[in-house]
Amino acid sequence: MFKTIVSRLFKQSIGPAIVAIAYSLWQHWPIGLSTQISMLFGSFAAAFFLASWFAGQVLRTSKQVHDEERFNTIINRLDGFDAKSLENLKLATIDQIDAQADLLSLQASVKLLVPEHIKAMIYSMHLDQGDPVDAPFVKPWAVSDESLAVGRRMLKEAAERAQK
Repeated sequence: MFKTIVSRLFKQSIGPAIVAIAYSLWQHWPIGLSTQISMLFGSFAAAFFLASWFAGQVLRTSKQVHDEERFNTIINRLDGFDAKSLENLKLATIDQIDAQADLLSLQASVKLLVPEHIKAMIYSMHLDQGDPVDAPFVKPWAVSDESLAVGRRMLKEAAERAQK
């Protein structure tokens, strides 16, 4: 970052330095023994200061123009995002929220509609297959020990009927 700052300072001050050197030489031409270094330095310093100030004004103004153009671009983009677009976005969001609520309601209904003994049968099947009790696909079907016994008895009876 320091390198970038020094590079930019050099680029921005080389123009004023050339102008200041040219002005100093022009003011004290021809340079001879009677020309004092202090007079050359004084002319250079004043010219460099004024040229740097002017260059700073030009750079500041060009930056303001650039920033204003970018700001106008942003405003134009926001103007394109009118009230109708906002209303459409709002409706789409509400539709998504409603769909999510419907899905959660359906899930809750299915859990309530499945009788305890069927839950026990499903849970028992998972356990008989060696699935861990805390597996995500087993947990929702967890039941009491009594229901588990009923579910296993029902599975056993169904297996016996299937063999006959």
